Amino acid sequence: MEVFINELSLQEQYNNIEEFSQAVLIFTKIVSNLNGSSCKYVFFKKGDFYWNRKAISQTNFSSSIGKIGNRDLRTFFKDVVYNKANPKNWLDGHIHSYDDNFYSVTLDSNVTGQTLAEISERKMRDMYKKFLLLNFNKSSFADLSHTMVIKNEADTIDISCVDTIKKTEKWIEENCITIPIVENTERFERTSKQVKGATVYKEKSTGYYWYLDTLHRNHYEVFNEQKEHLGEADLEGNLDRSKKDSSKNGKIDI
Repeated sequence: MEVFINELSLQEQYNNIEEFSQAVLIFTKIVSNLNGSSCKYVFFKKGDFYWNRKAISQTNFSSSIGKIGNRDLRTFFKDVVYNKANPKNWLDGHIHSYDDNFYSVTLDSNVTGQTLAEISERKMRDMYKKFLLLNFNKSSFADLSHTMVIKNEADTIDISCVDTIKKTEKWIEENCITIPIVENTERFERTSKQVKGATVYKEKSTGYYWYLDTLHRNHYEVFNEQKEHLGEADLEGNLDRSKKDSSKNGKIDI
């Protein structure tokens, strides 16, 4: 799952620092709800938006944050958004091409080079992954749960988005895993074996054996029938073979 801050939802829409402070509080609670959910996600931002986008007339976002009088709110925002969520700069490894035309239906404008284009391209390339766009409130995206982007006048991409706490809670409820993936009986069957207190499950289609890493509790260890370690799978059930560790070979009883 990938979550993106939409810098284009900062449109100088706040009349004063009080309105902006309320918007920051709502946005921070949205991120906090995601952090506290069962969702496992990577958080992204466009690297320069703190300085280049304005929230209050003639004042960039970063400067406006510094003018918030409530010190606790400033600390809350920094702790939740900067430290815990720690958004990566997607510009460092952008996927979409600046030669393509990405048109936002909501904004009625070209958004190539912006987060809307990047999230659209990523969704086109991986239709099984979930994507979410975070908007600041009172923007052109207000009250939307979806926004459309058209690539090269041919492909229409539907992107989920939120800008309120209520919509975020609903999205989490509908999209985040609430039961362990290994308890999906169509995909897995329970065995009588355990490793470090964790039940071993067999994936029906592959014959692979999975068990939860009980130390970190954020991934599954995956082995084949020859007890060879194949890698780690996230809580959504995606196997990462780059995390294969030969030192774990044989360390499962099947």
